[in-house]
Amino acid sequence: MGIKARRYADILAGAPEYVTGRQDEWKAFLTTAARNYKYPYYDQLMIYLQRPEATACAEYDFWFDTMHRYVKRGAKGIALVDNEGDSPKLRYVFDVADTGARSNSRPVWLWQMKEEYRNPVMAALERAYGVSGENLSLEAQLEQVAGRLAADYWMNYGRQISGIVADSFLEEYDEFNIGAAFRKAAQASIAYTLSVRCTEEAENQFEPEDFRDVADFNTRQTAAALGTAVSSISREVFREIERAIRDYERTKAQERSQDYEERNNIQTGRRLSASGDRVERDDGEAFGQIRENAQSVSEGEQSDTVQRSGADGAAVSPSSGDRRDSTPEIGAADEGASGEESVSGQKDEPDGVGTPLKQPESTGGRDDTGGTYQQLSLFPTEAEQIAAIDRLEPAESVKPSVFSVPEEEIERMLAHGTMLKGGKLRISAIYARETEPKERVRLIKEEYGISGHSYHFLDGTKGFVDANGKGILVRNYEYDSERLFRWTEVEQRLGKMIRENRYLTAEEQESLQPVSGTEPAQMSGELPGELLEGSAELPAAEYGISPAPVSVIPAQNYRITDEHLGDGGPKAKYERNVAAIRTLFTLEQENRNATPEEQSVLAQYVGWGGLPDAFDPEKTGWAREYQELKDLLSEQETSYEKSSIN
Repeated sequence: MGIKARRYADILAGAPEYVTGRQDEWKAFLTTAARNYKYPYYDQLMIYLQRPEATACAEYDFWFDTMHRYVKRGAKGIALVDNEGDSPKLRYVFDVADTGARSNSRPVWLWQMKEEYRNPVMAALERAYGVSGENLSLEAQLEQVAGRLAADYWMNYGRQISGIVADSFLEEYDEFNIGAAFRKAAQASIAYTLSVRCTEEAENQFEPEDFRDVADFNTRQTAAALGTAVSSISREVFREIERAIRDYERTKAQERSQDYEERNNIQTGRRLSASGDRVERDDGEAFGQIRENAQSVSEGEQSDTVQRSGADGAAVSPSSGDRRDSTPEIGAADEGASGEESVSGQKDEPDGVGTPLKQPESTGGRDDTGGTYQQLSLFPTEAEQIAAIDRLEPAESVKPSVFSVPEEEIERMLAHGTMLKGGKLRISAIYARETEPKERVRLIKEEYGISGHSYHFLDGTKGFVDANGKGILVRNYEYDSERLFRWTEVEQRLGKMIRENRYLTAEEQESLQPVSGTEPAQMSGELPGELLEGSAELPAAEYGISPAPVSVIPAQNYRITDEHLGDGGPKAKYERNVAAIRTLFTLEQENRNATPEEQSVLAQYVGWGGLPDAFDPEKTGWAREYQELKDLLSEQETSYEKSSIN
């Protein structure tokens, strides 16, 4: 890797424990993350370390090609570590404050909470997370949502987090207290992140005591685990809020348009001119002017193309943020009316470039010699960008009306996997042992968890794949569109790919091993994939990742033929569970694949959800089973299995 990329990778590696080391540093990071919530955790860290005041960041290609905005002279890109490929490289993004707009530019949509949004937002949060807003303020509802999601995250990944606490302040805690510390730290941090964007005076809602547990996450691994959780959960909630605001604004715009048409009809009937009976909006703008305000048609530069809550603007991807503190709003006022003044005050006139601007190969793409993306010095000049943009069609006219995902793209996205090591193998194993679609949906949802990763579409555009409680959300940054694949649809598509042998690669087929249990994500021994993102300098062993086992017995698919699988009373299910666990321990100890007979034993595992008596030392008739489990499982494993009962 290039020297510069290595330096930034080193900085990134130490960043997690740096930001958790002090409360003011941690809260400042959360404020930046709240504005740039569509970025994954490590990108948020890089933005914070270089431009903590950034409000809406995107790559040069996005600003120019999609938004028809130019990058101002003297602007410095924000370096992000790109781990796609054999070695890390750098790519650069620019904040909206670094860009300028022209008459044909697309407006930047930055939402902020208003009083009129509170009810629709609270209703959306109740639908999504089951936390009623009745008799609660928005602030209190956000805190409860944060607490619920933090607890769910611990249930999914608690065992893995407990395995990386060595050398941290958490090391002396038992698993129960590690979980308590994580839930408190995560809830406070998520609630703070949400409040910074959604409430007034968020700082006054929290006490120093609320963040006390954050300091316990003082190693690279534990700090990254906490940061990943806070980032991914906050992103999910912000998406719900953003959708609620967009839906509200669209409905409001439609109502205004209908009202405007009705009034025009009345005016026509009375033979009055439009100016004779003008109806004003609440903010002083006339009805019917929403479109004109979204995109000016006047000559030269737009005076204000950064919108604060309109329905017609384009949300900058992958970031769409806004400050709610005393810092002036970034990018809210562009200079000039017929050609913008640069930051230095010198006016740049278009130089008559005759063809639409195309970015140089080395700008916005990787430099093969240095291994990094190039800074603005290799970009076209501000004047060249302006001249080229002025020759383009208005940005709104090139925006696709519908974002469709081709079948080939859907299968490619699903074949990418679950962001957890061995996830595809566990997904395949679910179909081998589970006959009920409803149960497969539940297990697939748990395997994906709350996770996300950047994604490059077949047509060359970029986006993000985000797994959440509702399904897999595929977002295309350049089309500013998204599509949600609900878990039932994901299950059906995965099943079809597996049946037609199009899910696993040949290499994955060879390494296919049976998986016991009904909690594949939790049994994986891995942290969410986003935690590993951006950490190329760290050896995988630091995260507890073991090398793939060398198989002597060839791997083979297992098909369930027992129509009575899962039948029987509690004691019979208990015996089958224990037999499966003992078999799994044997396979792990001998470092081999399962024989067909052992596969049939593993397939009998049904979990502990209906067997709470086995973990109750006072339960009459279960003393032997309780003692057997106590001898068979470690204290940590016992705690984990008990957690699956509730």
